Amino acid sequence: MTEFDRRAGWLEYDLWTECEFRDLCCGLDPSDNRAANPATNDALEAIRRGVLAGALVSIDKPGATAGDRTYYSALFFRPKDVIPWASKRFPATFPFKDNLIRLVEHHSDDPRWPPELDIATMAWTAAKNSIKKGDGLRPREFIRNWLKENKPVLTDSAIDRICTVANWDKSPGAAKKSTG
Repeated sequence: MTEFDRRAGWLEYDLWTECEFRDLCCGLDPSDNRAANPATNDALEAIRRGVLAGALVSIDKPGATAGDRTYYSALFFRPKDVIPWASKRFPATFPFKDNLIRLVEHHSDDPRWPPELDIATMAWTAAKNSIKKGDGLRPREFIRNWLKENKPVLTDSAIDRICTVANWDKSPGAAKKSTG
């Protein structure tokens, strides 16, 4: 699993703590324990200033204690509310882009919106951010592996459909693998 794939799972959270949001702004996986450093301190300062200026909407933890505030767990953020700000403020390191999120959110409430399209968008984004020119990895192969690792409940036919949609390299030449 790539670092981007690990961070992409954070899009599924309803809320991010202040520390989780800070780490994502720095391009880090919030699941990893780490000591504060100048980059994370700068991100935390930018987040706090954004909240004070009204540019970021935060949710106060009910009954937050002084300890919660000390350990940066008194404020929470809805990803959809803060991604536009973070993708502009930290364009080089923040893993999620505002336009992708708006595209998915714009249609995802529509009952006709196919769930596989959301998955295809996530797989395409992971492939786009992980595959480097000249590394020999083909997009379809990466997408198939990503789906099997991150969406293990998908059937083989669903994986084939999603691979067809998310794969941007339609050129022939990829060797077909034998299944038996």
